[in-house]
Amino acid sequence: MDYTDDPNAIPINEEEIKEHCEKQYKAQKCLQKYAEDCLEGISKEAIKTYSSGIEEGLNMRCNNDGELHADFLEHGPCLREIFVKRYHCLTRLITRMYDVQNGGVPKEQSVNTACCSWLEFGRCSLNLTETSCGDKAANFIRRKAKVYTQKMVDLICKDTSPDTCRNMEKPKFLISPFVPFVNILNEQVNQDGTKS
Repeated sequence: MDYTDDPNAIPINEEEIKEHCEKQYKAQKCLQKYAEDCLEGISKEAIKTYSSGIEEGLNMRCNNDGELHADFLEHGPCLREIFVKRYHCLTRLITRMYDVQNGGVPKEQSVNTACCSWLEFGRCSLNLTETSCGDKAANFIRRKAKVYTQKMVDLICKDTSPDTCRNMEKPKFLISPFVPFVNILNEQVNQDGTKS
């Protein structure tokens, strides 16, 4: 829902947050409908759980008296500023998920590898936020992630521990054209902090 390649999608004032929340609620309802109409079994349960977390998070940040609303506005400018750096955490997650899906790891390790990749994405995003925007912003991201994704992560990744991740075979990165492109972008960001 918040995963986009547009830094301006992060609202920094009340007018932007209103527009943002309208789009997010619409996307959340679409995801919910997709899960209900098109999925079965654990996939359906996972996406419905994720969708429920998104709805709860949206209520907390979109309602003026919501627990995350003031923090969302307070930290929005810095999060927008470091957006490109945080986006690279997401591109790594997406690459790993495609690799898992396309046989880059043994089938019996696919769920744990996906879970480890998700946990790595969280650490990457949180570390960048803490370094660039401070402890308060990092705590906001931590609280937001807990509301949005924790139920789904608990459902799918309950058997994945840090030890599991340390001992896991890394994906073989089957998406060869994508990985070098991401590396090029990472190098550019490291040089000047912006996407060219």
